[in-house]
Amino acid sequence: THKKEFSLFELIAFGISTALIVLCKIQALPLSFVLGVWSLFLLFFIQKQKALLYGSILAGSILAVWGAWLWYMQVNGVLDDFFFYYITANAQLKMHFSDSSVRSPLYLLIRFPLIVFKRAFGLEYWFFPFLVLTGVFLLKITTKEAFLKTVKLNSYFWLMLSGYFLTVVATIIRTGSFYPHHFLYFILPCCLFVGLFLSQIKPIWRWVILSTQLIFIALCFKRLATGSFINMYTTAVSDRQELSPVGKAILNYGKPGEYLVVWGWACEYYVETQMPQGVNENHSVRSAMKHPLQAAYYQRYMQDIKRTRPKVFVDAMTPKTLWMNDPKKYGHQNYPELAQFIAENYTFKEEVKGVKIYALK
Repeated sequence: THKKEFSLFELIAFGISTALIVLCKIQALPLSFVLGVWSLFLLFFIQKQKALLYGSILAGSILAVWGAWLWYMQVNGVLDDFFFYYITANAQLKMHFSDSSVRSPLYLLIRFPLIVFKRAFGLEYWFFPFLVLTGVFLLKITTKEAFLKTVKLNSYFWLMLSGYFLTVVATIIRTGSFYPHHFLYFILPCCLFVGLFLSQIKPIWRWVILSTQLIFIALCFKRLATGSFINMYTTAVSDRQELSPVGKAILNYGKPGEYLVVWGWACEYYVETQMPQGVNENHSVRSAMKHPLQAAYYQRYMQDIKRTRPKVFVDAMTPKTLWMNDPKKYGHQNYPELAQFIAENYTFKEEVKGVKIYALK
């Protein structure tokens, strides 16, 4: 918006980046869409004479990335899997594996400020200065002339930011899961808002508002000096000097490099033993628990285990298993096809801390 022009490199780089966003994290698709629509609007608004050419280059860059990606998957025979497991399954995935509380979008939208306060650890580092800055900015545009000037500012840049911000909110509340890392989507639109606000106020106010960050910088150095965590997230530092009892037991019947399959949610056994997983997913949630696509995941699980015939099969469903903490309900014996395959091809060897270990006959 400041240069009023775009280079060929910038257009292609932006198109490639926009296309890759969706492959990095599918939940970011709405955000990528907002950026794409805004870029086309900007091309038309600033470069009307070249808008068609520039738009074609931009769209062509996106299509080139996706065309190459789809072609690559088709050649390798995984295109159907991509559409089903990455697109369809992610679109339908909500809280099928958690509680059954009310999760209507309107209900979640009304409660969203409270959700941010409770679940978005670390947002206070920018949230409170952001509120102060927003207040100062709004006070500055109280007159009609200042308001109209601001509305047209930077080719209506605020309009894209507002749309981006609301899309982030919609993305976070869509599933009702409120994973903390999804709140990171707020960083980009809010930082851009901060830049927009700071550009419109006097330098003295800029430094007064930015100085609030010194509090958090000082707190960060204090925590580093005392060896404390620098944020609300606990960093897991393993002090384990040897394999767990279960890991040791698994290696009695298999060796690194041979396939291992763990029924449950205990991904650490793959790492400990250095035995690659013999099925697509390193936990069995989508195969074991009820949800609309359970049958598809379970059938893929069976196809995988029959194809790889892992050296060791581990039933790690115990009272401590995440989500699936009822062995009587989720143990492999409750799934007829899996139970039959294990009974016919594997021998029960031992049980360690509730984890059952089977070796290939």
